[in-house]
Amino acid sequence: MTSIPLEEIKINNMMKIDIKKILFAVVGMPEQSKTELLADIIYRKTGGNTLLVIQFFKYLWECGLIWFSFRQRCWQWDTKIIESKSIFKDAADLLSEKILFLPKDIQFKLKKMACIGSQCDITILHLICGDDFADKEPPDELCNVDIAVDEGLIQKNGSKYVFAHDQIESAVYSLIPEEQRSSWHLEVGKKILNSCSSEKGTERLIFLVADQLNRGKLSMKEDTERISLVELNYR
Repeated sequence: MTSIPLEEIKINNMMKIDIKKILFAVVGMPEQSKTELLADIIYRKTGGNTLLVIQFFKYLWECGLIWFSFRQRCWQWDTKIIESKSIFKDAADLLSEKILFLPKDIQFKLKKMACIGSQCDITILHLICGDDFADKEPPDELCNVDIAVDEGLIQKNGSKYVFAHDQIESAVYSLIPEEQRSSWHLEVGKKILNSCSSEKGTERLIFLVADQLNRGKLSMKEDTERISLVELNYR
């Protein structure tokens, strides 16, 4: 079999002139107009980080801070309000705020998915989110997660959902209070373990179950739970 060489492409940070060119292409205004001021604000708040610049553009649109005026037939924005927005330290910082705009049930499902990792089988995701499909096949699409797909936060890859970027996964996981993360992992591990109706089913998911229970062991209250975890780790 012929191997295909992989080449890593490094994406450098944008310069202010790059952001001005993007603005010019998007809003169709001369570069020397007020687009220069907006470009300066975006550059200072993102540091030119490419992912952050793209997400910040979307953030401005979604928050209604940039809009198209049909009366004046041009794009409008309020630089004072945009200037007042916090400086985002990294993409995860901005994405966390963006995720908080999603409906609560979608946030919940994404946080459960983040407990598993960068990707999660759709059946497992239904299970840990409390959806009951014991007597029927789960639907092809997760209920109410289409918005997250449309927003580019997650992608469908066969029978799995995958976070579109590791910083998105980190941003979602950071929304779980640190003192609660152990209990979240414990609950996830228990649900998966309890769903295994046979020894064969347990063996298939043993690494996933063990990972979740180990990350949730600080929330275990019974000695029997800790003993079961030790036995599971030695299997």
